[in-house]
Amino acid sequence: MALINRKLSQKETVFLLAAPGRVHISSSIIRELAMHKKRLANYVPEAIEQEVYEYLFEYYKNLKQANTAK
Repeated sequence: MALINRKLSQKETVFLLAAPGRVHISSSIIRELAMHKKRLANYVPEAIEQEVYEYLFEYYKNLKQANTAK
């Protein structure tokens, strides 16, 4: 996006990052983290982190096994 903005308007693009508490985390990122055995503590509420991690990790482990068996 920054390169296109520069090319079309000869202007620089500046990206400002939000504070961690204000950032939107997509469910796709949460699924990928769990699939790669990464903990979710910084991305989902502490009260459900363990349950979400176990569910997603098991889901992707079973999915991988099913795909390997084909």
